[in-house]
Amino acid sequence: MKKKTNIKIDAEKNPCDKLLWLAAMMVTDKDIHVNELKFIADYGFKLGLKKTEIEQIINMAKHQPDNLRSLLEDSALPRNEEFMRMLIRVVYADGKIAPEEISFLKLAANKMNYEDEELKSIMADELKAFKENNK
Repeated sequence: MKKKTNIKIDAEKNPCDKLLWLAAMMVTDKDIHVNELKFIADYGFKLGLKKTEIEQIINMAKHQPDNLRSLLEDSALPRNEEFMRMLIRVVYADGKIAPEEISFLKLAANKMNYEDEELKSIMADELKAFKENNK
């Protein structure tokens, strides 16, 4: 049975919560790659977070992935194509795509009211960009 909590995740209003989603994506395949860590840290700085805040979020994702995923499953996530692309970039950052990552992407896409075809289209765009940038 899933434990309920009073913690509310609001990725629209709280930059730390955006980073929680990205960090959760990073640990979904249980293989944390240095490119994923760098990507998440860079995005955290772009959001205006402090190094200590970024480290706390990454450590929470590493050490409590099931608790974090449970929180995110119960959270709202507004439709935001830029953020959807950020989640996809975390998936591609290590150069491989795990089924667990696709499942997590679908969870996020569902919360943002994206249809499967929209998600596939954005993923295809991001894969093309990833290949171009990593030639």
